[in-house]
Amino acid sequence: MSRTPIREAILRLKTEGVLRRAEEGHLVVREIGPDEIVEMYEVREVLDELAARLAARRITEPGLAKLRSANAKLLAAVGGGEVRDRADANIAFHDALFSASGNGFLREQANLVHRRLRRFPGTPLTDDARAREVHVEHEAILEALERRDEDAAAAAARRHIATARDTRIAGF
Repeated sequence: MSRTPIREAILRLKTEGVLRRAEEGHLVVREIGPDEIVEMYEVREVLDELAARLAARRITEPGLAKLRSANAKLLAAVGGGEVRDRADANIAFHDALFSASGNGFLREQANLVHRRLRRFPGTPLTDDARAREVHVEHEAILEALERRDEDAAAAAARRHIATARDTRIAGF
């Protein structure tokens, strides 16, 4: 293998904050602390809130169907389903929300934050009770979107991400 793809991969890992240069000059995997988690979730709260607000203006019936389907899959994976299925359904829900916003730039920024957050080990969705809560929180967002209520959708999305942050920090 040539050096170029390796160099590009290392550069990407440095850019995404996975690697840092140690005092001795070599690269090491960077540890993430609770403060950085809080910072990322603060940004995510605003991004999801804006996505929900825009989606309430622009969502189509197929967009609502994608959200409903993802949330139904999340609930179906609770109580015996695979944790990976829960996480995938949660990701699909948020992807569908950002798609429904109709703002490609917003979606790109959210993907950057989501990629970083996925670096954390495990998922709060391993807990059945939390997975059920996430389903209910998603339902609140969905109901507001169905009513085309921008304020309610934005508030529900922000509460959902704030709760996700608190859950993530409690498990850190």
